[in-house]
Amino acid sequence: MTGKKQNRGQVLTEYAVMLVLLTVIAAALLGFGHVFSRYGGHLVDMVSIEYP
Repeated sequence: MTGKKQNRGQVLTEYAVMLVLLTVIAAALLGFGHVFSRYGGHLVDMVSIEYP
């Protein structure tokens, strides 16, 4: 019985760690998307080559 309890605790811990990591990644992607949508056109203008 101890082995099953330990496995259940390990699985719960792994799910909790993955949930935190995925939440952080999703927040970073949303933040990057917000910044790019706000300043994306300006960034493209800064790095693009102007043709005569």
